[in-house]
Amino acid sequence: MTDQTPAQTFNAIVASLIRTAVPGIAGLILGWLVSINVSIPGVSEPALEGVLTFAFGFAYYAAVRLLEKKWPKLG
Repeated sequence: MTDQTPAQTFNAIVASLIRTAVPGIAGLILGWLVSINVSIPGVSEPALEGVLTFAFGFAYYAAVRLLEKKWPKLG
């Protein structure tokens, strides 16, 4: 374990918050965009939106994690 300065610790916390929030926001936006034009008989809209939000957020996060292997600054 290395000793970090307060600034480095703060930067690490901010980076972790961004990494957590961005996939959720992406999933929320993409799920909403899809849900406004999608109608599946027998499935409630809130349930569909929840599933789409999770699915798109997860897909976004997985894609970024894979791409950052090639381009580390992307992470």
